Amino acid sequence: MKHIKIISNLLFLFLFLSCSNVIYKYNDDVLSNHEKITLALKEADYISENEFYLIFTNGFLNTRIKVFDEKGILFEEVISTKPSLIAKSFKLKYGHTYQIELETLDEKLLILPEKNKNYKYLYISKSGKKVIADFNNGKKIK
Repeated sequence: MKHIKIISNLLFLFLFLSCSNVIYKYNDDVLSNHEKITLALKEADYISENEFYLIFTNGFLNTRIKVFDEKGILFEEVISTKPSLIAKSFKLKYGHTYQIELETLDEKLLILPEKNKNYKYLYISKSGKKVIADFNNGKKIK
């Protein structure tokens, strides 16, 4: 009887988690040119050890987004993916919790300091009703 209860609880948890419209991916692949790119960006004074990039990529069409930190709204705008596949990008500081709201999504994306501390880039893309938050260190935009 205990086994049936445990299995049914695990099945319920699996179904609950698989229904989410937000997918978090943590890509630990290292590209050979990542160090060169990062060094060039540092030398150009465009990047620091305390910052990471938040990049909205493909799938956005006149979508209102809001980005919050602990103090309030940092960014609020309607964005659309451009031919270059980047709708919007900017830098955020490590060590803060960020929340992203999209008007087309009931859930909020959370960027937690302990989850993103090892990643320099966070690509947010949209495919239908799914939103993908891809944390990585140099993956090319597809």
